[in-house]
Amino acid sequence: MNDKALESIDNRLKIISKLLALDVVKGRQFQEQVKILHEMGMQPSEIADCLGKTANNVRVAVHGIKKKSTQKEVKEQ
Repeated sequence: MNDKALESIDNRLKIISKLLALDVVKGRQFQEQVKILHEMGMQPSEIADCLGKTANNVRVAVHGIKKKSTQKEVKEQ
């Protein structure tokens, strides 16, 4: 395969991934969307692209999610 064909395949895979991610999180609150996509291994910039937000918004949400999780673990102990 040549470079153009590989680039075309890569672009199509990105579109498919984005559509699948949107389907998984539709109807959920922003924080929950971010949590799910982050747990799936997506980077903040990828999540931001899917949700139409900035990468910084997503990073702040991830930080808040991690902070809540840590606080919950401390309370359970």
